[in-house]
Amino acid sequence: MNAAPARSSRSEGSPPRVHRRTFASSLDQLDDIRSFVVRAAEEVGWSDEITLNQIQLAVDEACSNVMRHAYGLDSSKVLHLITRAARERFEVTIRDQGKAFDPTSYHPRPVPELARHKIAGGMGIALIRRLMDEVRYDSDPERSQNELRLTKLFRPAALPTAAADDALEGTR
Repeated sequence: MNAAPARSSRSEGSPPRVHRRTFASSLDQLDDIRSFVVRAAEEVGWSDEITLNQIQLAVDEACSNVMRHAYGLDSSKVLHLITRAARERFEVTIRDQGKAFDPTSYHPRPVPELARHKIAGGMGIALIRRLMDEVRYDSDPERSQNELRLTKLFRPAALPTAAADDALEGTR
């Protein structure tokens, strides 16, 4: 359940705040990447710790996958991150020029199979899909560019039902 973003002077229909930053393809950069993403979300009022942790974990996993698999841990390569933050929606776009791979078409092996064969890893993409509301991938071979867009939608806590109101009324 997401806590409502704090009220600000920005109206509901305001355009998203956009931030861009380039990071070296080094696992040492993951802390900075997580901080960059959380600051962008907090700037527009996203404050629910669980939601922020979900976004951080998904972005961390996606970026480490690019670093390891698309770039083969070549720290001379870079990742471009773009955040689009609004009260009702938070997007992180990760662009790279590495080996193309469409995570939206990947079907991970079942966890029991991974455990039975003592296979480390293999669950990152499933985790990203579970943590984020939308996962989109695009590859442009002419420009040698891959783009992964991760989106988290704001969902206010459910309002109490009439039955819950009646139950509360009986305790007063």
